[in-house]
Amino acid sequence: MAPAEQVDQESNLGFITSAKESSRPEFGGSFLNTVSNIDDLEKKLKAEIVMKKIRLHQFFLDFDNLRKGFITKDQFRRTMELTGLMLSDSQFQMLLDKYMLPNGLLDYATFSKNIKLILTTKGIQKDPLYEVE
Repeated sequence: MAPAEQVDQESNLGFITSAKESSRPEFGGSFLNTVSNIDDLEKKLKAEIVMKKIRLHQFFLDFDNLRKGFITKDQFRRTMELTGLMLSDSQFQMLLDKYMLPNGLLDYATFSKNIKLILTTKGIQKDPLYEVE
């Protein structure tokens, strides 16, 4: 194994990640460093999800066996990491503040519905210059 690689000890599945990926950087590089509110964060997430063609809801279903639409905040963090959307702690907290329910669970169904709106825009695949709203 190269020195720049390490085994992911958290999952204990032996996935190899680079040393740079093992820390928790802002997702998408520097363009999210300027995100100061939840609306901007969701716009950036939508843009990233469209670009990478991520089916976010399918990842959440892996953690929600009863299909109730709720998961824990740790499961939410893990889902975001599995999709490659690495959020900083402050960005993660913004999402928690908006989607956390009084019982301590996170309403992923509403979150994915809000994000999915962009994926259901008719004709988006034919317009490469479409601006994500």
